[in-house]
Parts: sequence; structure tokens; C-alpha cells
Amino acid sequence: MAYLQFLSSRTLVRSCAILCVVSFFGIVIFASECNAWIFFHKPQYKGKVIDAETGEPIEGVAVVAVYWKSEIIGGPAGPNSREINWRETLTDENGLFRIPSYTTLVAPNAEAGETRFIFYKPGYRSSPVWPERDFLWILGADTFFTEEIGKKEEKEFGIKKEVETVTYGVITLKPADTWDERRKSMFISPPSDPNAGDLPIIYNYIETEREWLRENKGWRRDEEVK
Repeated sequence: MAYLQFLSSRTLVRSCAILCVVSFFGIVIFASECNAWIFFHKPQYKGKVIDAETGEPIEGVAVVAVYWKSEIIGGPAGPNSREINWRETLTDENGLFRIPSYTTLVAPNAEAGETRFIFYKPGYRSSPVWPERDFLWILGADTFFTEEIGKKEEKEFGIKKEVETVTYGVITLKPADTWDERRKSMFISPPSDPNAGDLPIIYNYIETEREWLRENKGWRRDEEVK
């Protein structure tokens, strides 16, 4: 009888272990359907970069998508956020860019944060310019860069529910006018992790611009135009 009880206990433990393993793989397999925390996914992003003054497309803009994750439960100071990966590309002759979708696994105590973007080309200010609002910041990249490029839509913003027109996917960069503006544009805070060597385009741009600034102190665009 004791032997049978031992077998029953061992069978129970084995069954529990198998159930745990099956449950774990079930969560992994069906996580995308259930929005479970184990998957981090961002869609394909697409957009267009134009000159703020001429409205013409800008070729050769370095576009970097920086993927962030946030803790669900944090310490005494609250949840933390940090970069987990990044992707870069260049705009083509039509000012267009595309960044493929990205999926990975994250720790249990994490969720996908907003994707942050960097736009940089020597000679331009690195911060995008919108006529009224920074719609990329308000709507988020998952909305702003996934609709049809150039699609216009009226939306309500703010407490007063003011109606403004959003042009999806279109980023406007303003040319730098002075040496100091070009210098400040280099401080665009690309990812600081040592693996940021995966971003050769933007780092090569920064190095080239640093050398140009050393040789052209006091530069002004209005003098160059003359």
C-alpha cells in the first residue's frame, strides 16, 4: 500500500510538472493572440521627410527608430524605461523611408513603450518641425507612421477639443541657418549602448559633420547663398 501511495505521489508530481511545461509553451505560442506580456512587437513604419522651406523631399536623411520597453511594476522610484533595440535607414530620392516590423521577447515585468524617432542630415536641424503640433509625439509612431503617407485627417486635441489637420507620415526638417545650429543638431542622443555600432549611417554623419564644423567656424547659410 505504501508503495502504491509512493507511485501515486510521484505520478502527481510528474503530472504537475508536465502541466507547467505545457502551460508555459501554450502562453508563448498564443501570446500574440492574447496580448500577453512575453512578446514585444512593433509594426512596419513608413514616412516621408520634406524641407520646411521648399516642401521638396529630402534625400539621404538618416532615420532611426529606437524601441523602448517599460517596466510594469517598478521600485520605490517607479517603473523604468530603457532602449532594447534600434533600426536605421536612409530616405530615398523621394524622401521616403520604411523600417520593417520588429518582434522580440521581453522579460515578464515589461511592456512595449513608444518608439522614439531620430531624423538627422548634416545641414538640417535634427528636430522635426510641425506647423501647429508635434503630431508624432501626440499620436505615437504606431499611429503616425502606419497610416497612408500623406493622408489628412481632422482630429480633436487638448482640453478645448480644438480641431487640427494631421498629415500622417510626413516629417518636416528645417535647414540650419548658423554654425551653432548645425553644432547643436549633432546632439540628437542616439542610443548609448555599446552595440550602437549597429547604426553606422548616423554615426558616420555625426563624424563627418564634426570635421566640417572644425573647418568652417562662423558659417552662416545666408552668406553661403550669396
